[in-house]
Amino acid sequence: MIETLIVLAVFFILLVIFYAFYSNAYFDTDIERDEIKQLEAVRIIKHASSLVEVECSERGFVMERCIDLLKVDAASEIIRNEENKRHYSDKFGFSKITIKQIYPEIKDIAVIYDNSLEDYSYKGVSHVPASLFDPIGNKYYFGGIIIEVFSK
Repeated sequence: MIETLIVLAVFFILLVIFYAFYSNAYFDTDIERDEIKQLEAVRIIKHASSLVEVECSERGFVMERCIDLLKVDAASEIIRNEENKRHYSDKFGFSKITIKQIYPEIKDIAVIYDNSLEDYSYKGVSHVPASLFDPIGNKYYFGGIIIEVFSK
């Protein structure tokens, strides 16, 4: 009888140790998975905030955090083109990139890239402030790039 109790006690101690180890390993992989999703989102945000296709330039010099509104229309057409879709899908993955004007009035300018998921498990939204330049009227507006990153 005492041998049986000792065997059961050892069994339950091993069971508790195994459960503690397994639950820590399980939660660690969830944390790592979330970190990977966040790093992927940061990579996409970095690429989207420095889109060469829409940057302002004056006399050959690129102006930082500035978006040329004429280039936005051309860039959105180029990005939506079937020939270029694979290149931008490798660069931006499952995301949606929108340019929005905030001041003097709030309005959506354009959706540059849209490859969003319907059934996603993670969605990260980031706002990157930028100056919007209208070369026709030679005016600057305040706005930004809204980057939504999706993952399953």
